[in-house]
Amino acid sequence: MVDGASPAARGSVGEALTAALARTIEFRRRFRGVTLDYAWACDASMYSAHRFHGPGLVLVGDAGCAIDPLSSFGVRKALGSAWLAAVVLHTALVDPSREDLALEFFSRREQEIYEAERARTRAYAQEAYAAHGGAFWAARAAGVGTVVPLALEASLLQRSEVAAAHRQLRTAGFLEAQAPDRLSLIRHPVVRGREIVLDDALQLREGALRFALDVDLKALVGVTAGRCDVLHAHEVYCRTVAYVPLPNFLAAAALLLAEGLLTLHASVA
Repeated sequence: MVDGASPAARGSVGEALTAALARTIEFRRRFRGVTLDYAWACDASMYSAHRFHGPGLVLVGDAGCAIDPLSSFGVRKALGSAWLAAVVLHTALVDPSREDLALEFFSRREQEIYEAERARTRAYAQEAYAAHGGAFWAARAAGVGTVVPLALEASLLQRSEVAAAHRQLRTAGFLEAQAPDRLSLIRHPVVRGREIVLDDALQLREGALRFALDVDLKALVGVTAGRCDVLHAHEVYCRTVAYVPLPNFLAAAALLLAEGLLTLHASVA
């Protein structure tokens, strides 16, 4: 990656690439004797494929979509994409009947991440433009297109009812949570270890969801069955399910409160 105004970017793309490879050690060794027939480059703008898989292939990392370099999440996104692609391929190898399920899961997840990053990019560019002005931020604030629909998890967590429930959980002091006796569950693809499987998900008003902020919503309901202090519920969840930071746990609990799947009761001294 080079700055378009730098000396390295002058001349042909092939020349710039050859010069860059010549300054490396491992790549130079691996490409020794290889002839460069064609080289191309694109700017570092956001882009996305419409479909992230095809016959015998999946589009991993920037091959499928690229987010704004200023987000600082590019490497993390690429690693997450590679990990999920490995899970998809493993699933297809151990159970070919789940190949289509796994590929569609991967495609949907990659698109959701891209859409969430588009919305985030637009928001921070508009914030920067409001604070600093300038043509650079004006172009970025207007140049990422219209705000796209967020993934179900993100859109639910941003609802005003969830924010209100979250404030209750954080400021109300000693509270108790009680889960309802019955839950509406639906089969939904989730990652289990190294495979993508169909498992129970909670049927919410706007769709089915099993995880929010890495919190297992079904397990959260389970640990709060009967009356349980919120902080104690977090401790039990971390001990019996998996560790999650308290802010993530509270946000997921707030979502379930807003959905009516948990209720709060003031503790009696």
